[in-house]
Amino acid sequence: MSFQTLSNKIKLVLEGISDIESVYDYPWLKFDGYPSATITPSGYDSDYETSSENERVYIYTVRLFVNLNDVNKPTYKEKVDDGHRIIRELTDTVIDTFDKDELLSGISLPSGYTMIGVRPIPSSIVYFPDEKMVVSEIKLEVKISFDTNS
Repeated sequence: MSFQTLSNKIKLVLEGISDIESVYDYPWLKFDGYPSATITPSGYDSDYETSSENERVYIYTVRLFVNLNDVNKPTYKEKVDDGHRIIRELTDTVIDTFDKDELLSGISLPSGYTMIGVRPIPSSIVYFPDEKMVVSEIKLEVKISFDTNS
């Protein structure tokens, strides 16, 4: 099991959300369209579950980006207002999508690995006026049970 296997699946899930124009599985700022998303492995934890199983938690940061230059409103204040509305709705969509597919259906795990579940946690929404960007951050905690005898 690796961060890459999970990153690939998370990317596929995000690419399936029609409101997201482009998805990158690494930090990036030059997007092909907006809203965009990036996926970054951002943590890892492990603990004993039993004498033959460990529970692993892979943590990813999903960032959603809305460029205010792409928001079709007449004034800058209206662009900022609408950009925040768009990012809040998109954040809800991403959270709902992972909540509805807690076991990441279709993921191919190696022998000895069992999916326990995915937990999306909204973290923050930030406005960057110099970049004319609104960014949402969602933490995904992916729990896996690993059979140490496999």
